[in-house]
Parts: sequence; structure tokens; C-alpha cells
Amino acid sequence: KMANYALLEWPDNIDISDDDPKSYVPALRKGFNGDWDKMLEQHALPKDWHLMPYETFLTARRSLMADIIRRGFETLR
Repeated sequence: KMANYALLEWPDNIDISDDDPKSYVPALRKGFNGDWDKMLEQHALPKDWHLMPYETFLTARRSLMADIIRRGFETLR
């Protein structure tokens, strides 16, 4: 399930798997050594995704994932 790919080692991911993203994303972002906005784009995560109600997140992410797929197909032309 690449849509659920996480930028964490699996033990860390297991540790937070039952937690609300509001509680762990700020620390994850603080420790991220890269371009956060680029990572959000590449993983089809809407800005402030961790603050969204789950259904709102899913709707926003579906649109972003469709855009990534569309761009990928356009590069094949």
C-alpha cells in the first residue's frame, strides 16, 4: 500500500500507529531534514493534513493522488 508509505522506520511507525497525527506530526516535522512542502506534495498529503477530520483528509488526498497519477501519465506522452 504505497498510499500509506511513511517516512519513518517501522518500529517508530508502530509506536505512533494508534496516536492521533495531531500529537506526533509536530515532532516529526521538527526532526525532518528536508523540504517539508516537497515531501507533502510527493506523498499526496494536503497542507495541515494532520489537523483535518479523517473524511476531509481522505477527500483532499484522493484529489492530490489523482493529480500525481495524471502528471505521471502526462510524462509518458
